[in-house]
Amino acid sequence: MRALPQTQVYGGVLLYDFLEINDIVNAAVTFQTNNQDPKAQILCDFTSLGGSVAISIIAFYDAPIAPSNTFEVFTSIRHLGKLQTRSFLSLVQASPVFVTDNMRGRFHTISVSNISKPVVEKVRDLFIEYTLASIPYGRTLVNFDVEPFLPSYFEKSQGGAYPHSPSNPLFPIVVQFGWQSELDDQVFINATQTVAEAILEAAIQDGQDLSGSKEILYPNYALDNTPLIKMYGKNLDRLKSIRQQWDPENVMYLTGGFKF
Repeated sequence: MRALPQTQVYGGVLLYDFLEINDIVNAAVTFQTNNQDPKAQILCDFTSLGGSVAISIIAFYDAPIAPSNTFEVFTSIRHLGKLQTRSFLSLVQASPVFVTDNMRGRFHTISVSNISKPVVEKVRDLFIEYTLASIPYGRTLVNFDVEPFLPSYFEKSQGGAYPHSPSNPLFPIVVQFGWQSELDDQVFINATQTVAEAILEAAIQDGQDLSGSKEILYPNYALDNTPLIKMYGKNLDRLKSIRQQWDPENVMYLTGGFKF
């Protein structure tokens, strides 16, 4: 393994009012379409907590300074926050992950072949729908995250458990709910699955070929009842064989998580 020193980076969190939501949809799609710089990446978060909405862009550039127009499509929209040179640790700590403290919750994911406008508009519409639907349940979190990586981001892959072919790059969209009461578990688990299915259907309606093994899900985001074949595809049999060879007593099963 080759290790390289981590320099300072450029980035931060930009916060937007709900009124800017359509501009953010357009900006995310524009960034996905136009960005060719492998050092530049954003996460586009549609988030509500207890019905209060905040749209955010987490921007990252893997160098101390980014070219001036790298994130202009986002900084030109009215916002709070600042992009600046900082340590990588500082950038990671800027993300408000603490909002889920003391909450129950679930993640799920969808893989799409294009962060297209119809797909992001569907994410927006579902976010609004489920933010309103969650208000009667008290302090709840609704968070949908669009991750527009470069289409070439698999090209240097040397393989791995997760199938990621350069000829079929996939982009994850994250669905997350948080809630307070154990009595509401099934309501929000069902919502997580329903939203994921609706976004996938929107991508298919957009003309994206995501049938069968082409819609491999990223394991770190997948719901806990996701079939292994949906995450590891054609690698599954080999992974089971490796587990049987090196862990015949199932010691690693004690750690939790997905089991081969």
